[in-house]
Amino acid sequence: MRHLLIIIAVAFGVVSLSSCEDPKEYVGPDGKESGEIIYQKTCFLCHGEYGDEGNSGAANLRTSLLSEEDMIDAVKHGRGEMRPVSALNDDQVKLVVDYVRNELKKKAKK
Repeated sequence: MRHLLIIIAVAFGVVSLSSCEDPKEYVGPDGKESGEIIYQKTCFLCHGEYGDEGNSGAANLRTSLLSEEDMIDAVKHGRGEMRPVSALNDDQVKLVVDYVRNELKKKAKK
C-alpha cells in the first residue's frame, strides 16, 4: 500500500511539473514577449482568431467597450464566464490587453 501511495504522489508531481509554464513560451522571434503570442496561447481557444468567436460564453473582444483597466481586471480576476488567467504575470497581462485593444480589434478578417 505504501508503494502505491508513493507511485501516486510521484505521478501527481510529474503531471504538475509538466504543466508549469515555460518562461520562453511567449517569446517571439525577436526575443521579446509578444501580446499576440500570449493571446494565441491563452485566449484563442475561447475568443478565436479575431476575438469574436464566443466559445464557452467568451465576450466579443472586437466590440468590447471595456477600458484598459477593466480588461486587465478581467484577465487577472475573471469576468462573467471567464476564469482568471493566473499563468500570466502583470507584464504579460498588459501585453495581451495592449494587443487586443490596439491590434486585434483592427485585424482584418480573412
